[in-house]
Amino acid sequence: MNLDVIKKVMYDSFEEFRNHPNEHKKDKYNHCERVAVLAINLRKLIFPDFSERDDILTVAAWFHDIRHGDENHGTAGANKTREILSPYCSAQELDDICYIIDNHPRRDPQNSELPPCLRLHQDADLLDHFGVFDAKVAIHRNVTVDGLRDFLLNERPKYIEMWRSQLNFDISKKIYDDKIEFMKEFTNRFVVESKGEIYGYR
Repeated sequence: MNLDVIKKVMYDSFEEFRNHPNEHKKDKYNHCERVAVLAINLRKLIFPDFSERDDILTVAAWFHDIRHGDENHGTAGANKTREILSPYCSAQELDDICYIIDNHPRRDPQNSELPPCLRLHQDADLLDHFGVFDAKVAIHRNVTVDGLRDFLLNERPKYIEMWRSQLNFDISKKIYDDKIEFMKEFTNRFVVESKGEIYGYR
């Protein structure tokens, strides 16, 4: 596979994509880029001698949300990716890439028999939605300061443990915990400053 060519194809394929009324196609493109980097970084930490699948892991991450918003975006995305990439990948490469895309929403952290590439992708995808980019997600959902404050204080915390339980690897959980700690600190400061107060001087 020529990753340079496929990355250009991937960017062009997101031309009409929108995940949210306020979201440009480049937001979802950047998410897919980050998931690819995260997946490889996790692979290096967890499976340091498993680099022969890095291209598969990378391309699957680039295309995993190509049909986000569809009722079953995993299967729809796999079908769309197969159509787009058929000129650029071998049949086996396509099968491996599309398997990850098709199954990435189907999380089963208790099943250690699932292929490592799928489990790495799932953790990378989930981790990208927390930490620094958590604030961006919140802003998309609540455009007012009061709405964002309510989201950070009352809505987001409801799902912290649920999402943590969906991670496959212990190191992913440690990374997640660090991201959650950052968001707690961010939320504390945001709550103070959103009321016109000075953080640390109350």
